[in-house]
Amino acid sequence: MDYAERDEEIENPRKNANILSVITFFYNLPILKQGRKNDIEEHDLYKVLPDLSAETLGDKFEKQWEADKKKNGKPSLWRCCWKSFGVLYCFYGFLQLIFGVFIIFARPMIISKFVGYFQPEQTSVSLKDVALICAAITGLEILNTLFNNNLSQLMTEYSMKVRTSISSLIYRKALKISPVEFSNISIGKIVTLLAKDVYGIDGGLSFSKDAIIGILHLLVVTYTLYRRVGLSAFPAIGVIFVIIPLQLYLGKKTTLNRIETSKRTDERFRLIQEVLNAIKFIKMYTWENYFEKIISKARLREIQKLKIVFYLKSFIVNFGTTTIYLAFYIILVSYMAMGYTIKADIIYFIQQSLFAVKPHIMTSIPLGIGQTADMIGSLRRIQNFLEAKEYKRENTPTSDANPLVYLNQVSVNIGDKSVLKSVSVNLNQGLLLLAGNIGSGKSSILKTILGEYPVKSGEKKIIGSLSYATEEPWLFPSTIKQNILFGQPYDEQRYQEVLNACALTYDINQFEKGDSTIVGDKGINLSKGQQARVTLARAVYRDADIYLLDDCFSSSDNRVNKHIFEKCIKGYLSNKICIMVSNNINHIKSVTTSNVLLVENGTTLTLEQQSGALDKRITYYIDEEIELYKRLSRLAETVPNEDESDESDALLTLQKASLEKINLYHEVKQQGGVVWSNYTRYFEFIGGFPVVVFMMIIFSICQFCVSYSDMIISSWVDLEPAITNLTESNLTNTTEYAKAIEQRQDYMTIFTMLTAGIFFFLAIRSISTLTFGLNGAKKLHKAAIKAIINTHMNFFDSHFIGNIINRLSKDFHCIDEYMPFLVLDCFRSFVNAVSVLVLIYTVNSWFFIPAAFLLVKLYFVQRFYLPTGRSLRRLESSTRSPIIGYLNATLEGLAVARASQKEEILQKEFDRHQNLYTSAYYINQTTTKFFGLILDGLAISFVVGILVKITLFRGDLSAGGVGLAITQALMLSGLVQYVIRALTEIESVMTSIERVLEYADVDTERKSGTEVPNWPSNGHIKFSEVSLNYKDEDAAVLKDLNLEIEGRTKIGIVGRTGAGKSSIISTLFRLYKYEGSIFIDDENIDYLPLDFLRSRISIIPQDPILFSGTLRSNIDPLERYSDQEIWSALEKVHAKSLVADLGQDVTKANYSSGQKQLFCLARALIQGNKIVVLDEATANLDPETDQLVQSTVQECFRHCTVLIIAHRLNSVMHCDKILVLDAGEIVEFDEPKTLLNNKNGFLYKMVQGDSALGIK
Repeated sequence: MDYAERDEEIENPRKNANILSVITFFYNLPILKQGRKNDIEEHDLYKVLPDLSAETLGDKFEKQWEADKKKNGKPSLWRCCWKSFGVLYCFYGFLQLIFGVFIIFARPMIISKFVGYFQPEQTSVSLKDVALICAAITGLEILNTLFNNNLSQLMTEYSMKVRTSISSLIYRKALKISPVEFSNISIGKIVTLLAKDVYGIDGGLSFSKDAIIGILHLLVVTYTLYRRVGLSAFPAIGVIFVIIPLQLYLGKKTTLNRIETSKRTDERFRLIQEVLNAIKFIKMYTWENYFEKIISKARLREIQKLKIVFYLKSFIVNFGTTTIYLAFYIILVSYMAMGYTIKADIIYFIQQSLFAVKPHIMTSIPLGIGQTADMIGSLRRIQNFLEAKEYKRENTPTSDANPLVYLNQVSVNIGDKSVLKSVSVNLNQGLLLLAGNIGSGKSSILKTILGEYPVKSGEKKIIGSLSYATEEPWLFPSTIKQNILFGQPYDEQRYQEVLNACALTYDINQFEKGDSTIVGDKGINLSKGQQARVTLARAVYRDADIYLLDDCFSSSDNRVNKHIFEKCIKGYLSNKICIMVSNNINHIKSVTTSNVLLVENGTTLTLEQQSGALDKRITYYIDEEIELYKRLSRLAETVPNEDESDESDALLTLQKASLEKINLYHEVKQQGGVVWSNYTRYFEFIGGFPVVVFMMIIFSICQFCVSYSDMIISSWVDLEPAITNLTESNLTNTTEYAKAIEQRQDYMTIFTMLTAGIFFFLAIRSISTLTFGLNGAKKLHKAAIKAIINTHMNFFDSHFIGNIINRLSKDFHCIDEYMPFLVLDCFRSFVNAVSVLVLIYTVNSWFFIPAAFLLVKLYFVQRFYLPTGRSLRRLESSTRSPIIGYLNATLEGLAVARASQKEEILQKEFDRHQNLYTSAYYINQTTTKFFGLILDGLAISFVVGILVKITLFRGDLSAGGVGLAITQALMLSGLVQYVIRALTEIESVMTSIERVLEYADVDTERKSGTEVPNWPSNGHIKFSEVSLNYKDEDAAVLKDLNLEIEGRTKIGIVGRTGAGKSSIISTLFRLYKYEGSIFIDDENIDYLPLDFLRSRISIIPQDPILFSGTLRSNIDPLERYSDQEIWSALEKVHAKSLVADLGQDVTKANYSSGQKQLFCLARALIQGNKIVVLDEATANLDPETDQLVQSTVQECFRHCTVLIIAHRLNSVMHCDKILVLDAGEIVEFDEPKTLLNNKNGFLYKMVQGDSALGIK
């Protein structure tokens, strides 16, 4: 919807690369060089490859889904994935299996041959053979690294295809989901599917394949060991196959706990989204601490389950790690017990064979089980969503048939609740007004016509195309023009006519960028009236047969309201079917009674059917000042009509912000490296220096056990030939032989103890690291939430909710799921690498020289890659945010999109966002593979150096020493690579921590001050030279206001849209920083504690908000009042009849906007404050309820200072004084009678055209 496609996209260099460049990833060199000089930006990204295009993949997968539905009745996501991608999955698995078998056979055989050359008195291997063996080892390692990196890239592309296909299907399903189903599925849950579950499938695909291959490779190793050591292999292999079922059991437990974790994650997302959507009101109600606590509690519940998942995963991995050493020990003991002599080549054949499957037992099989479990859980959640009932479009476009809206005795139920009963409508042209009390069913009739609500009984026939404008404005981040066009072709004449009819011409002409002005998230930088008129203009611009308008301009002032009704509804749409919800008496009186339907309790009556109803409704607008209104009516006749442009709204200065037409959802990225302070701060969150020291000690102890066991094996290898020689020389009765046997027994005992120690300390290492990591993530989340909730409102004016949610979802997913394991791996690999260097040094000190060269070369290679890798990781994160933000915006405007039949346009725009992310992700992956290939090449050169040194300069090296040196060299090359990769990956994930810390560091509102006892007692308010700028560079929206309001008076605040009415309230609540001083009862509010100030002022907001939970928690979340006090408040605001129980769930009650407003009034009433603000509080109420609210306000707040912002002038005519604002300045402030006597005054001109007073 932001229509921000890049003008020119760079072709991906892989398309024209030769085969050598493709398999070595050399085509990435230009972008790596570019990244060294400058940060990679969005315009530097390549065009997505055709086979990775979201539109292509989405279309194919949707066809597969529909075909499966047609064939099997109930489609299966797993079955569709298998049919679409199963062959490729099996092919890649087959390649990995065959090559792995080759490595399993080749590497142990070659290594054992090489070590065998150094055994005493051997003659079977010559120096020439050793040279060939060295060449074979080198070639084998080169082939291995090329194959693994390329297969990894193929699997990455495969996973991208699956992820993109499923993401597209989820979005397309969201466009089709029925409103009834949608009401039971929170937006947060759907966001979770895209932000988390599709990535669970992404990771699970590779790991599940690796787990299967790992088990098959294990069977191959069993065979090779049997061929070499006979039956002695089976006890050890038996132990391995006993461990695997245990891992499977733990994996099943992991799945169950992962499902529970996801539910708790969904709950956290839902709470965060509710808070962000209502943050302004939360601040006004001083509920920040309350919501901070419930979000923290939800986070704690999530972390508790996540800890269980992590502990289970760590046990699975640790069992695998320990099993290798245990299996090695059992084979040696069994081999000797069967009477065989252990030789160096035998030992290292066994070791290399087991080490070939060590990654499988340690990682592939256990993690594959865990990841597969996660993937199954994700598939189930997505499957459940995809099975939701779909919306069915029932209207038929006009061909030769005339447009028609026909409902005959239609009844509608939502769940168990009846919303419409025997409704009848028959309209083929012209205007029909739907009027009635709040909650009577007016909006439900429109939604039934749209097809959003299913018909339970009766007859329904809709012929013609539809256009729909919602009661609550829906705008998406894009230009005003694109919000109006909404994918329709641009017609200059029609466009200008619509702008004029919807009273937008003057506004747009005043914008610095005209209709190219960017609309912020949820229209944040437009006034409510302007949002409503843009929403209306979108509906009107669409050339439809039937227009459904749901009270969409009630928030405009009466002159603008009159203009729209005359020019748009009765003028521009006069030849169309137009059904409009309105309780405006001016509208009702201007049409014939047959064109008005009264909606009461879900049924309809014409005015003729309800005798006197029209007169009854008009009388609600007439109060004790009827004589004043009569006089006003006579005066109005003498005032000439003014230019229509004067009816247009003044502008909010924020609308003039200089915003570009690109990157509407996209975030500003950090530049350069991740600063060191972010690392130190993260470690402070996980526990600081003591935790780091503790971790280093545990890691060192664990590594000591591993390294010392390797030394024991080396010594054991050198001991066995001596024992063999003594045995063959019949010297078994000598002291030397006894010492050798005793030493062998010592080696066996020590090795046993070390194996047990490895398991014990591995468990402590894993559990402690993961616990520290999750505790740090919990603290970081708490800090970010606390800062976001308590920051200034300016932050939310400039940050899209989708971007905030992305950081609190996907970025925290990285911090939760990856960072603890990365820290674990990095510490482990670093300690391992150091220990390996020590071991190699003990074998031959000269080996340290090639090791030092390797470290230096790796350092410079890492320095070359890191700037690009860091930049691409940030770009990947920033291009992911639009996907979440776009989904969020779509779901909020779903009814409008479907009524306009723009699903295809929305779908294509979503695919463009996916393609942008795919491009960033693809480049990040291929450059990472290129970097890995270089690391592998350097590691191979190190191994070659060791081989040359051992072969040509053998010295006094024993077979055990050679075996230790070569195995450690192979291990070191991998470890050093792993350290570099882990450090690089940590820096990449640190970008997520960096992004979260940006939020944790935002400036928060100053809350300190000195409380004043019994304040305020009178409610006297004084503004002294008060000015307000929303941004420093913008013009003031309030200009040097000087105003004094006597205590216990009722003040009406009026002015055209954008005049500054709500801005006055913002300053009173200190939502924005302002210049000047505001005094309440002679106390400067700037010196009062912020929560103390806001808690002493009651607010009934323009947009009624109810949060998930009970009605009681919505009215009194801090539990300051008794149930009796709440029931009393509900009764006084005429809302008691709407409530059966204070503990009822408000999300299931389906309250209308007007009913929600009554609950907001109850909130204010129960507080008993001396100052009460009504910010357009009656804009969504029908006249009857409006009158009831007005009488309630006058009765219950008669001893309070009441500030009433209103468009309906009758709502403020009873006030003691009226404040008139224009362009941020006070133009009038006096009693209503005095102001109305001034024919040249602003108020007089405003009410001159306001016939809603009901006077002729």
